[in-house]
Amino acid sequence: MRLHDQAPSLLEFAVQHSLAAGSSTNVEDRIRSVDEVLRILQKTSHRLEKEEYMRVVAERLGISQQRLIERYAEVSPKRHAAAPKPAKGAPTPAARSTVTPEEWDLVYLLVQGRLSGPQVAALRPEWFNDSACRRIAEIALRHLDRDGRALLRPILDEGLADPECHATVTELSMTERHFDDPPAYADGCLEALERKRRDRVLGELITRLRAAEQEGRVEDARLLNAEVNALRVTKAGSIPVRST
Repeated sequence: MRLHDQAPSLLEFAVQHSLAAGSSTNVEDRIRSVDEVLRILQKTSHRLEKEEYMRVVAERLGISQQRLIERYAEVSPKRHAAAPKPAKGAPTPAARSTVTPEEWDLVYLLVQGRLSGPQVAALRPEWFNDSACRRIAEIALRHLDRDGRALLRPILDEGLADPECHATVTELSMTERHFDDPPAYADGCLEALERKRRDRVLGELITRLRAAEQEGRVEDARLLNAEVNALRVTKAGSIPVRST
């Protein structure tokens, strides 16, 4: 079956989005468009799919397929030595230095459409330290279906057009990863982010409590101490399952 007869995949969507810039009459814009498409195609390991996209791209942009293949080799990263493979759950090289595995993995499952409605509802953009991941979560929460699940097409539309998260959306949507139990893994990521948020809030409250005690602000210290104790009780409680 030919690619354009199939339902659009994430790969096809990213390629078509990049090809839109290739319709420009500006030569530099067309070259940038070709290079971006070729970098996207480098992320798929399926040879036949890659060859078919090469043909489609060549026809769409009106260039030689052989020249496109030559250009593919030019934009491919040079491999002087085998790079160590990242451990399962670790951020990919495109990830920002602030991103944590649970942030990266949770947004990956979100972009892949593998989070349930309750899991999407549990997302809080402010939990994400990485600005691109936070931006993707904000975008996703604006595009939900009746069951609360993320609508992939509008998320990809907006994410790929957003300079803050364009590269991350492209990376995450093209990456092929395997999780033994995606719903349970997503619940674990959500729990980890919630726990980190509570730890941050608890730390801030304790700092304010100590300052109030040192300054003799008895009433403030009493109220802050009550907040600290209440948060510690919540922290000791269990996290509800959201995967269903």
